[in-house]
Amino acid sequence: VIARPPQFGATVKSFDASGAEKIKGVVKVLQVPQGVAVLASNTWAAMKGRDALKILWDDSNAEKRDTAALLAEYKQLLDKPGATARKDGDVEAAFKSAAKVIESDFEFPYLAHAPMEPMDCVIRYDGKSAEIWTGSQLQTVDHGAACRVLGLKPEAVQLHTVWVGGSFGRRAIADAHYVVEACDIARSYGKPVPIKVIWTRE
Repeated sequence: VIARPPQFGATVKSFDASGAEKIKGVVKVLQVPQGVAVLASNTWAAMKGRDALKILWDDSNAEKRDTAALLAEYKQLLDKPGATARKDGDVEAAFKSAAKVIESDFEFPYLAHAPMEPMDCVIRYDGKSAEIWTGSQLQTVDHGAACRVLGLKPEAVQLHTVWVGGSFGRRAIADAHYVVEACDIARSYGKPVPIKVIWTRE
């Protein structure tokens, strides 16, 4: 599992893995572009190891706006002209001559695209080739991302598509994040053993 930053765009400044390394089942702790990965012999040990990490995050390039700030910016944008897809009639004139005008504001909070199924990916990488097992809705994108991260030609990466459980688009992401994470961990670990990266529901 990976300990990811609490803010989009934040990165690892430093971390102390001593607490995680004391947990039975934890095999290795290493830094990857997405945060700090805890490799263990089982998911529970990996999760406990992640919770025991002490990480100092660098938030200098992180997104610091909260929901209220984003909503305020969106409201300011409403007063600026946008792109016109089609123009029929004169809306403003119709409003002025209308017997009654009804106005209403609709606000929606930031929504996490969190399907019932946690993201996961299994990879076996030996430095020359890779075999990947994962649920995928964009195999071409996932395969290409794996080739790019591992520095391998397409024929050296085999992607096995397994059944997915209610992903509803989360497994159709342009940056193939969970596949990229698995590749980054396997490349950093450097041992030709199967590695499964799994997200947790929360």
